Amino acid sequence: MDKLHVAYALAIAAGGLAGYIKAGSIPSLAAGVSFGVVVLVGTYLVSIQQPLGQILVIGTAVALTFVMGKRFMNSGKVMPAGVVTLLSVLVLLRFAYVKLVSSTSSSLSSNLSSQNQNESSVHICINLRIALLL
Repeated sequence: MDKLHVAYALAIAAGGLAGYIKAGSIPSLAAGVSFGVVVLVGTYLVSIQQPLGQILVIGTAVALTFVMGKRFMNSGKVMPAGVVTLLSVLVLLRFAYVKLVSSTSSSLSSNLSSQNQNESSVHICINLRIALLL
C-alpha cells in the first residue's frame, strides 16, 4: 500500500481525534475518522488496482482541500485547517504527477513500438525488392 496515502489517512483520523480531545468536538472525531477510513479503503483498493480506490482517495482529497482550505482562509489557523489543506493538495499533486509520468512513458513506449514496426515494414519491402531483382 502507498505509504503517503496511509500517512494521509492516519493524519486525518488523528486530527479528528485531536479535535475531540482538545475541544470535545464529536463532529471533528466523526469526520476525521470517517475520512481517514475512506482514504485507507481507497488506498487498499488502489494497491489491488481497483479504479474505485483512486476515486475514493482523490474525492476525499478534493473535498478536504475545499472544505479545510475555506476554513484556513477564514480563520488563518494553520492547525488543523492549513495542515489538512496542504496534505490534501500534496496527495492530489502526487496523483497528477504519477498519472503524467505513466501516460508519458506509455506514450513513449507506444511510439517506439510503432517506429519499430515501421522499420520492420521497410526492411521487408527492401528485402522483397531485392528478391524480385535477383
